[in-house]
Amino acid sequence: CSCLDHAYRFAHDETCSAGCDGSHDWSHILRVKKNALEIASSENLDDGRKRLVQVIALLHDLPDTKYAGAEERAKRLEEFLVAQVEQKNLSVEASKVVRFVLERMSFKDESKGSCLGVELPVELKVVQDADRLDAIGAVGIARCFMFGGSRNGSLIEWKKDPVAGVTNEDGIVYKSCVGHFYEKLLKLKGMMKTRRGTELAEDRHKVMLDFLSQIQEECRVDW
Repeated sequence: CSCLDHAYRFAHDETCSAGCDGSHDWSHILRVKKNALEIASSENLDDGRKRLVQVIALLHDLPDTKYAGAEERAKRLEEFLVAQVEQKNLSVEASKVVRFVLERMSFKDESKGSCLGVELPVELKVVQDADRLDAIGAVGIARCFMFGGSRNGSLIEWKKDPVAGVTNEDGIVYKSCVGHFYEKLLKLKGMMKTRRGTELAEDRHKVMLDFLSQIQEECRVDW
């Protein structure tokens, strides 16, 4: 059995038992894996690195602190990586790449400077782009509202006057579902790190812009 096979089963069991809502479920993991393989192929990675990219894609959400039990999952993830090295399914160097990517690939991590001043392996660029593609476009719209709903978030909120760090320039509050597009999702197209990721992000970005124009028109009321 290869490390990819083991990672598939491990990630499946961990994801399905984590109690994640539909925005971060097993289907999300499989879409990111599919995106990652497409991008890796366009980057002309060899078969070994393509497998590693898929392993990272399968594992990428396990340390996510948005969901309860993250610390325990992170411990089990580390145990998994150690075991894969011991069983010679994964090289020591490859395990270091996995850890490096998982520690730095999130939007929050990058916003805090996790990718500054370090040489980024292509595996990070590929999996990060693959994950961000699933955060935009039609599927990104669906995931945004599904996550917001799971946290009892509002559809959209306006403030009469814009507040820096709290709303966009039109007064849409970032903590609302629509506000999250302005806080994060519309920024992702410009943060892509691979040629193919950038290409795929273009159409998905346009889908979001069209959606936002329509929903803001339909939701505008006097407060």
